[in-house]
Amino acid sequence: MKKTTLLMAGMLFVGVSVSFAQQDTTSSQSQRRPAQVTQPAPASPSDSRLRDANQNYTRDMMKIQQSEIPDNLKATLQDAQYKGWENGVMYRTKTGDGYLIEMKDGSSTQVHRFDANGKPLKQ
Repeated sequence: MKKTTLLMAGMLFVGVSVSFAQQDTTSSQSQRRPAQVTQPAPASPSDSRLRDANQNYTRDMMKIQQSEIPDNLKATLQDAQYKGWENGVMYRTKTGDGYLIEMKDGSSTQVHRFDANGKPLKQ
């Protein structure tokens, strides 16, 4: 009888210990402290976009000359929205399945992407 009582008391102690050791899931996210930001925030959204664009959009691409541009892409570039493309910098993906033109106008830069057939791609 004494062993049974001690066994039951031990099991009760373990059960209570386990139930108090659980993590509190009832508090809301707003009550918790937010994680610290390690990078400084950009001055404006456009600065962030420009920084990301400058770092990534020509990755895995190589510059090409105007003579290397396929005829179907040249035909697309005759559209009014691409006026001045001749002064831009052209890039081709290493696999040849896409093109990119970077057109600078003063301090702003326009980037246009095209598929292998010269069709514009959504940005």
